[in-house]
Amino acid sequence: MLCVFGLCFYLNAWLYTPEVEPREAQPRGLWKIIVVAIIYHMRKTNFFNDGFYHIYNRGVLKQPIFFENVDYSRFVHNLYEFNDTNRKIVEVEPREAQPRGLGREPVVAIIAWCLMPNHFHLFVQQLKEGGVSSFMHKLGTGYTTFINKKYERSGHVFQGRFRAKSIDKENYFLHISRYIHLNPVEFIEPNWKKDGIKDWQKTQEFLERYKWSSYQDWIGKKNIPAILDLSSVKGMFLSVKMYKKFLREWADKKEVEPREVQPWGDL
Repeated sequence: MLCVFGLCFYLNAWLYTPEVEPREAQPRGLWKIIVVAIIYHMRKTNFFNDGFYHIYNRGVLKQPIFFENVDYSRFVHNLYEFNDTNRKIVEVEPREAQPRGLGREPVVAIIAWCLMPNHFHLFVQQLKEGGVSSFMHKLGTGYTTFINKKYERSGHVFQGRFRAKSIDKENYFLHISRYIHLNPVEFIEPNWKKDGIKDWQKTQEFLERYKWSSYQDWIGKKNIPAILDLSSVKGMFLSVKMYKKFLREWADKKEVEPREVQPWGDL
């Protein structure tokens, strides 16, 4: 493992070292492409059945990926529709969602989610071989097609391939849902991650009204329950009151965001 880490460090340093010689004297172009491919492969997360993953992505150059409520709704629709081995990317317009359990074969269990103007977070468990990669490919391609057609544009919507972090520690497993559910707090308290939340009552009321998150479903207020599978977290919290307390315990702290949870720092 140390050897692999050392190689990654060396390749990164070489790749991003400014070139002081004329370009014609240093034909690095092809080699840089090869090195990027090697580093990408080394950093790639491997997905296993029954494994848990924090998945996230953001817009190109940190630009918005949602422009109005219809866009949020379409993405949520795709979370349900594309989580199915029998569903392919063939339709641009949404179809009627099938009743849950009727002819559907989910490839992942979506445990928690949150949509923000320029990024999204998902907490999932892989159920079928290749499920995460297949689901995210359909989700990204389908939504990009929708946005480009709707706004008569072309090109990428997301900043490259989605990112994923394996959740293999118990404390991280318990923590990731509240990290995801507290994301919208920045709308009303932009500096809460550094200064803590000043008005928890106001924050709690806001989170319970924020539609583009699974938080409402976690606390028993039906929002969009069809896309969720909470079987893996049942019994972890004995009551809604306990889960709210769990969120507040972390949210009240200053400098609350541990390094291992920060996807990009300042989004």
